[in-house]
Amino acid sequence: MIPPRGAAPRWNGEAWRRDDARFETKLQHVHSLSEGRTFQFGKEYTKGEYEAMAKAYEERWAKERPDVDANDANALERAFWDMVETRSEQARVEYGNDLDTKIFGTGFGVDENGEKHPWDFEHLYSHPLNLLRVVEHDIPGLTKPWLYLGMLFATFCWHVEDHFLCSLNYLHRGAAKTWYGVPGSDAEAFENCARATVPRLFEQAPDILHQIVTIVPPGVLVDHGVKVVHTVQQPGEFVVTFPRAYHAGFSHGFNVAEAVNFGHVNWLDFGRRAIDVYSTGSFKRNAVFAHHRLVSRAAETFVEVLGKNARLVKSKAMGAIVSTLRKELETILSDEEIYRASLVRRGLNIEIVQAPNEDDDACCIRCKAMPFLSVVRCKCLPTAVRCLRHAMDACDCAAGERTLEIRVVDSRLRELIKALFFGDGIQTKDDAAKARVDFSANVNRVAVNRAPPPKPKVVLPKPKTVKPPPTRAVLASPPPARIVASKADDAFTARGLPRKRAKCETRRRWTAEMVADFEVAVERLGGVDAATGKKLAEALSAHDVTRDQCASRLQKHREKIKSNADARATL
Repeated sequence: MIPPRGAAPRWNGEAWRRDDARFETKLQHVHSLSEGRTFQFGKEYTKGEYEAMAKAYEERWAKERPDVDANDANALERAFWDMVETRSEQARVEYGNDLDTKIFGTGFGVDENGEKHPWDFEHLYSHPLNLLRVVEHDIPGLTKPWLYLGMLFATFCWHVEDHFLCSLNYLHRGAAKTWYGVPGSDAEAFENCARATVPRLFEQAPDILHQIVTIVPPGVLVDHGVKVVHTVQQPGEFVVTFPRAYHAGFSHGFNVAEAVNFGHVNWLDFGRRAIDVYSTGSFKRNAVFAHHRLVSRAAETFVEVLGKNARLVKSKAMGAIVSTLRKELETILSDEEIYRASLVRRGLNIEIVQAPNEDDDACCIRCKAMPFLSVVRCKCLPTAVRCLRHAMDACDCAAGERTLEIRVVDSRLRELIKALFFGDGIQTKDDAAKARVDFSANVNRVAVNRAPPPKPKVVLPKPKTVKPPPTRAVLASPPPARIVASKADDAFTARGLPRKRAKCETRRRWTAEMVADFEVAVERLGGVDAATGKKLAEALSAHDVTRDQCASRLQKHREKIKSNADARATL
């Protein structure tokens, strides 16, 4: 985004002159960026010392490379990728990244009255439409801005923001930056290309893209059909990255930038997808915050606003936000009902507890998700938590030795959904005894709704006795044709006649418990690509399902995953 000329805020010279804090840099070997090596720590600098070092390096490099115009962005870009791809020249630079603005100061100055400029990122965090404002504790770089000090060829490698959030980057002063971006619709294609380009790195560290230490040339991505966009950011300009958009780039010289994350309501689908990727995908990593906590708290905030002014729900902008939040809560509630009912029928103990403080949220010990609405604990590891998807994993404790802790009851979520729909208020607290009764009733309701209907009793008429016709003796008669074929592709009998088809077996009705066990079995077998009907039938032998039934269910599961991915890609 290029603001109009003269609209840029004042530079915060006071904070820049307050130069007593020191920071460690990241040492980058530009010629080795494609190897995915972890960056070592560089020297310690103050902001002023780093600026002097960076400008001295620019002067030395300009003298060594008089053939390159340092003011020409295209010439610097060619020199950068020549080093990365051919290693014809070696360069070692230092990057001052992820500096807390509370310690090193923001680049946004104040006006004559001491008021913050409207562009100050502190305003973005507290904006009513930024869902991250409901996160109680500060997360530097995510809810609070970070400062970035760059120098010639200092690189930010390919990465995507935590939880697939949006990001806003402002270049305060100094040299320009070259940016490369991949839209969220091509994120999986980018990951597949990166995995195919440097397979050894992904074998050693499956989460290497989250470490932000590797670079893949844009030309390689384009050759693999990945869409890549390019821009040069000048001082006073913004760069916005959208959900799950991979981005990378490098600096043309010393510069000062500032960045922060934000999440608007259209990000919610991507946020839920991020949790699935963290817990089950190839690029696993710990969640930074509890997604379900954020959604429920955001819903409570909007319900409070609507309670004071119910007419706001009729406005187009507010109506779209409330509608998206309501749909997200409905999806969350549906998943919770299925998993909770399944675990209760397995024999887990039930305990309704108070939700912990946000600082006490923990990741599932089996995967990387951070559960909030309910967790599972066991006897042997009472302090560890599991998400409902992995409730029976990580130890050998029996179902009776595990406890399902309900932090937010189903009725509370339904009240939120109703309040978002009608703009009504909700009760502030749930009575524990009443909540337990409501939960038990809801488990029975889910079980009844998803249970197979009773089979009708069919009384067949008594067959009539018919005398067989007289038979003639034959020297040799071939064996009678079998009704059920031994092989599916054997369509003819030994006499050359079309083989009779056996009656199809009764269609199996999959209950909620069977579906939950089926999904767990698919994950244990390595996902939908590794699972087979035979393996699933063996894993689900307790449910007495056949290989063909499992294969049919697996195919439907694959189609569902693909359709969900296609639907999100169109957003």
